[in-house]
Amino acid sequence: MVERMKQDYSTVAPALEKLDTVKGMVERMKPDSTVGQALAKLDAMKGMVERMKQDYSTEVLQKDIKKSLSALEKLSECARKETTNPLGPLCDGAWSKWTPFQMNCYKLYDEKKTWEEAKQHCEAQKAHLIVINSDAEQELMKNMTKDQYIWLGLTDADGSWKWIDGTRYDSVTHFWNVGQPDDWYDPDYKGKEDCGSAVTSGLWNDAHCARTQHFLCEKET
Repeated sequence: MVERMKQDYSTVAPALEKLDTVKGMVERMKPDSTVGQALAKLDAMKGMVERMKQDYSTEVLQKDIKKSLSALEKLSECARKETTNPLGPLCDGAWSKWTPFQMNCYKLYDEKKTWEEAKQHCEAQKAHLIVINSDAEQELMKNMTKDQYIWLGLTDADGSWKWIDGTRYDSVTHFWNVGQPDDWYDPDYKGKEDCGSAVTSGLWNDAHCARTQHFLCEKET
């Protein structure tokens, strides 16, 4: 049994070393919500791999280690990119007042514009209306907008919903408000609702594109 334990630990040891290496990289990054999430994942993984020491089934151990290392490789790549610039993405120069998050920059505009006007304004800044790719980005948008109605980079003007940057629409769709989108005919604008909007709760509604709302631009770095 002792020899078997030695064999299992020799398999786990490289994983533990990699965890410590990646954790050190992440700890050197800016201490924001993204880093906190990364550290939480690393701690959870480290606990999981530590528990593997008690598993004397080499086959099971190898399978679990492989999964852990695969996840760590992805996290390591993210950490490597962000430690290249410890302050986060390149939100400097003309974008110094933008909010950094992961590898992008964001800015909320208090002025109100139609969806098309907002789209063009963002594009003039070499950015685009915000595109929601994850729960974390949805939470960022909600926190930044502070109970305001804003435009999203989402439209179904051609009959099917699409993100303006080409992101798959079905990648994140669970933030629609109850009963939305409903393509309601808006009598004030004599037309249907073809543009994506976030209401005060952060949930999404479709709205008439000619309405004027605040908007959030996203710059990819």
